Amino acid sequence: MSYVRNIAASVFVIVAMMAAWTAPAKAVLVFEFQRLNDSQTILSGSGSYDGVTPIESLLFADIASTGNAGIIDSLVGTFQIGSVAPIPFNHFIDDGENDYLIFLDGAFVNGDMPSGSSLATLDVETWNPAGSSGLVFGRAATRQLFEIGTWEIVAPRRVPEPAALLFVGFGLLGISLSRRRVQ
Repeated sequence: MSYVRNIAASVFVIVAMMAAWTAPAKAVLVFEFQRLNDSQTILSGSGSYDGVTPIESLLFADIASTGNAGIIDSLVGTFQIGSVAPIPFNHFIDDGENDYLIFLDGAFVNGDMPSGSSLATLDVETWNPAGSSGLVFGRAATRQLFEIGTWEIVAPRRVPEPAALLFVGFGLLGISLSRRRVQ
């Protein structure tokens, strides 16, 4: 009886290993859109691409309001994946769609990581509110889509203004001087 159990266990392990070996790799790319206002975000990314198919464009599913016909949106900055950057003036929300599409000037491959950031500006559409999230698909030369990661829209990070810090410093200096006079 234990012989049959050992064979069954061995078959189960072999089948599980084959399934894991042939399963497509899950993506670990995470794209962040820091929402500045209805029409502007700052795009950045983290993680690395672990797929086998070279990716030539990015599709951020359901990230904005419905697009309009024939108008190109703006993407300016240093964002890229590996050594591949977006093609200037070739990113937009498709007419009648909610997906943001970015065409790249080459293909990124397994192990490539995002770097830099870019200001993404929509013309008449609006970005989803902070807290929204969804899927990112990569499109290969064959036009086949692969799930390669996720996107998230976050609230803008507030950085204290230098003048505000100066006022706080003067306030602390005034308090310390007034305490010395009292003593």
